[in-house]
Amino acid sequence: MEYSVAVKLPRQIAGPMALLMDVPASSVTGVNITPEGTKMTNHRTPSSLHYRIAAAIVCMLGISAAAVGKTIEIPFDETDFTDPPRAISNPYLPLDAGPPTRWFVAVADDECEISKQTMGYAAAPADGFGNYTVPAGVATRVLRDQEWVTEAVDGECVLGTAELAEDTLDFHAQDGDGGVWYLGEQTWSRPDEDEGDQCSDSGAWEADGGDILPGVVMLADPEPGDRYRQEFFEDEAEDWGAVLRLNGGVTVAFGEGDVYTDCLVTREWSPLEPGHVEKKWYCAAQDGFSGGLALVEELKEKTLRVEYVGASLPGNPGLPGEDEDFPASSALDCDLP
Repeated sequence: MEYSVAVKLPRQIAGPMALLMDVPASSVTGVNITPEGTKMTNHRTPSSLHYRIAAAIVCMLGISAAAVGKTIEIPFDETDFTDPPRAISNPYLPLDAGPPTRWFVAVADDECEISKQTMGYAAAPADGFGNYTVPAGVATRVLRDQEWVTEAVDGECVLGTAELAEDTLDFHAQDGDGGVWYLGEQTWSRPDEDEGDQCSDSGAWEADGGDILPGVVMLADPEPGDRYRQEFFEDEAEDWGAVLRLNGGVTVAFGEGDVYTDCLVTREWSPLEPGHVEKKWYCAAQDGFSGGLALVEELKEKTLRVEYVGASLPGNPGLPGEDEDFPASSALDCDLP
């Protein structure tokens, strides 16, 4: 695959460099590396002395090359994929390894959020093997993600009153290099009380080979500082990710209070949701853990920790819609179009 790289200056050094170069901070966008060679994208070309001074500032601030970062642009090519699709085996996101069902729980104040992810969901619209072909012509693996909300008492989720809030099918495919692509989702959610009885499909999209573009959710060879687009459907789905580190560690409070090491830590965001940032720990296989997502910290007004629980949910009496085919509209308590 061909990669094109755009190196941009982080906010903490763009301002000082702009002052020394006598150019607006907004115009300091760094260096673009293109097939034609290296070209400055500043509106003005500063002297070599300015660069030496700026470099000294970078050293004084202790900012590494990884902090500067680079945007990884991987051209989408449907011939990089197979039909039937490859098993998702990326070491940081091995969706087809380990248990087919994974549970996540988040508790914040008096509310609890529960997520059940089922890999290889095989009912319609998927085929009997858990695969689905998006309009772009790529066969994908299907991950069903159901989310419930309920009350929390003394840090414990009250499962008996849980309500299904959202039912989603995510479509992933792995390319020949081991990168994991996100090619769309079908999703239905419970409407707010003032939105009537119609289920909402806000955020649904599928890569079509045209204006609706897939993105990468896990790079084949991630490095700290890498930035990458995860999806693009204008005004509907515009998520981005960035690699922070490859040697992260995390302890989850649920279950056994497991400690995970060798974790890839990312920062993920969308310009459509200003101020909403997610920090995620994707950990390599270890000590009975098959690898994959272990923790999400959602930062929006307050921090919400979404923690991996395991292949089952302790004390689960059977949540509404858990055994229904997608979409579980009766449990969502809303009407499909």
